[in-house]
Amino acid sequence: MTFTRTVSPLAAAAALMASSCAPPVVRLPGGPWMPDPAAMAAYEEAARPCRGIRTWSAEVAVSGRTGGQRLRGRLIAGFERPGNARIEGVAPFGAPLFVLTARHDRAVLVLPRDRRVLVGAPFADVMEALAGVSRGADDLVALLGGCVVADGTPVAGFRSAARWLRADLDRGVSVYLRRDAGAWRIVRASQADGPRPNAWTVDYSEFASGFPGRVGLRGVDAYGTASTDLVLRVTQPDVNIDLPSAAFDAAAHEGFDPLTMDELRATGPLGEAGAPPRR
Repeated sequence: MTFTRTVSPLAAAAALMASSCAPPVVRLPGGPWMPDPAAMAAYEEAARPCRGIRTWSAEVAVSGRTGGQRLRGRLIAGFERPGNARIEGVAPFGAPLFVLTARHDRAVLVLPRDRRVLVGAPFADVMEALAGVSRGADDLVALLGGCVVADGTPVAGFRSAARWLRADLDRGVSVYLRRDAGAWRIVRASQADGPRPNAWTVDYSEFASGFPGRVGLRGVDAYGTASTDLVLRVTQPDVNIDLPSAAFDAAAHEGFDPLTMDELRATGPLGEAGAPPRR
């Protein structure tokens, strides 16, 4: 079972070439940041389209690096809240590189070309192994849809002298907003992890109908070294259309050899090294 999406080869190639460019860097204004509760209302306004997502599907062109490995590819992705997902790694021809499905955040990863399958791992763990992004299904669609996290609640607001707003969420995320085409947009978010500032940052740009077309994601490892630097370019998004329930069932994998999380972490299907060999 797959999602039906019609994309011309030229459009797909253009998306890949565009995604290979470096992501635009959002320059935050300098301080001071003064308390302003209006920032919390601005966050709610900016996040409303994304937080209203029931289902979401799109093409996503991926490029960049994670864990010292270069990634480049095209995905067809679909989500249904709560916790259902399907992501296919599209090959230039033939069978997909991988098919990742989830129901209630329990994942099945099928590698059709290598006849390997991983069953029952947490979706967030599989995403971390594939692309260095540890996100459950609902948080991943929130990341792609522009509201950063699925269930963030603003707890404090601030305003800069440059008229930017910042909303701090209860999940330890700081969201930065500015006006664009008469509306507040989330253009940067960051999260600290313990003593390390900005354990990850995400930049949003190229908005259409309240949703970003370009997502830049960066993270650091335990030593403060950049470990993930990805550009995700979203095209042809469909929001709140009915998706077939069977789309979230695993691809056929009868007779496939089992795959472990350790093997997947060693070399994910999106990496240059290809899929783990059969044992």
